[in-house]
Amino acid sequence: MNELIDSLKSHYPEIGYGFHSLTTDAQTWESVCQKDSYFSDLRYYDDILEFGHAISLDLEISAVDVAMFFLSFDSYTQLQIQTMVYLAYADYLKLTGKELFREEIEAWEYGPVIRSVYDIFEKYGSDKITDGEIIEQEYRKRTSGPVQAFARMRRVRDSKNILSVLTNIQTNFKKLSGEKLINLTHQSNLPWEHAYESEANNVITNELILKYHDKDKLAI
Repeated sequence: MNELIDSLKSHYPEIGYGFHSLTTDAQTWESVCQKDSYFSDLRYYDDILEFGHAISLDLEISAVDVAMFFLSFDSYTQLQIQTMVYLAYADYLKLTGKELFREEIEAWEYGPVIRSVYDIFEKYGSDKITDGEIIEQEYRKRTSGPVQAFARMRRVRDSKNILSVLTNIQTNFKKLSGEKLINLTHQSNLPWEHAYESEANNVITNELILKYHDKDKLAI
């Protein structure tokens, strides 16, 4: 057991570890939950590699995670969410030189789009995303257990910078309409303009963002 714990700590030093032991009448997870209801809402792993993979996922965030973070504060249209997620990515990349998430960002007609976010919320069209149950279901798919959006961000790598960027975007852009956000991202000599071609859905690369993303132009 000690070797296992030491191995986990060496691979995932950012994680805090706690231990809870008890004796049950059977060698099953159900007996553990019956003995102590604390475990009922936890996910059980019997494979150390699978457990390690789950930890890795928890230390990283996706574009959908970022979208869910913003939606935990208010209701937005997909256009608003896509733009806010993009701005968070661009600000974080400029601040740290690192990607906020792995998904590519494409230049569509009305602004930057992340396909994973688009696929989830496409059905809302131009309406605000208000279905809390769907939001919660999608969020839980990307975490190892029930967790609130803010707490989720606190346990990822570089959480301090990430939360600083996300809360700044939330504060500064939460009241802007989709039309105003389009006007912001479509300004001259910003990354979207350099990537966009009609119906091409070109990727807005990190190189374009690092070279052309200008927070002063986007200030409101």
